[in-house]
Amino acid sequence: MMTILIGYCATVVGSLLLVPQVIKTYKTRRVHDLSFLFIILYILNSVLWLAYGLLIDAKPVAIANVVALGLCIAQLVFKLRFRDKGEDLT
Repeated sequence: MMTILIGYCATVVGSLLLVPQVIKTYKTRRVHDLSFLFIILYILNSVLWLAYGLLIDAKPVAIANVVALGLCIAQLVFKLRFRDKGEDLT
């Protein structure tokens, strides 16, 4: 029981990690300091952890990474949408 509780607590905390950055990016429309490579790697990481969570039937792992994947995709959309014209994606 304690293992499941810790898993779900980690899910909540892990899911909230990107929320402040996503909100700040949306409000300020500033993406110059967001690393495109970081976003892509975080998306890849979330996809891999999601697949792992599904394969071992670990719901907390799967849930956390569905949320993280959604937040990272939002950051990617913001990075592409709010960048200055001619700005390098790096």
